[in-house]
Amino acid sequence: MFFHEIVDQEVHVELIHKSYERLLKWSSNYPNASLMLLAKNDKLAPGLCVPCHNNGEAEPYYMKLKELPNPLGLHMHIAQGSQINSLPYEDQRDTIEKGIQYLERLGIHVKDFAPGWWNYNNDTVKACVDLGLPRFHSHTWFLVKNQVQLIDGVTIVKVDHNTHDFMLAS
Repeated sequence: MFFHEIVDQEVHVELIHKSYERLLKWSSNYPNASLMLLAKNDKLAPGLCVPCHNNGEAEPYYMKLKELPNPLGLHMHIAQGSQINSLPYEDQRDTIEKGIQYLERLGIHVKDFAPGWWNYNNDTVKACVDLGLPRFHSHTWFLVKNQVQLIDGVTIVKVDHNTHDFMLAS
């Protein structure tokens, strides 16, 4: 798979209301690391990934993250495993669009997208490009597994190291 850019560090921010202070400390050491902000997907089965969908607790912290030098992006869990292949383009597009709108209501404008569980297909990438998210992040391991066609207007960002905010050391 051809990629256009490499990022060394990326954090998927899913429990910011519990990890904010740790994330601030970590980001001061890695000011260029991408912070990918979770937006809730209401279409996921009830109980799936509930701990990271925090009923509005994230917003005040997301607003504060705008002050950091770290680039911010959208992170969403769209579907688990092979379920992604049965999810039509329109459904993926609608889900991602709701995530963009959520962040925009907070004054956060993003151009980057990182799929939850690194689970995606051609439709996911196309939906991102069509919605104005031209920078699509994928972990090194999944670039081969999830081979997608190159789509005009997309920059594939290869992520060498990622973690979640709740896993950062105190």
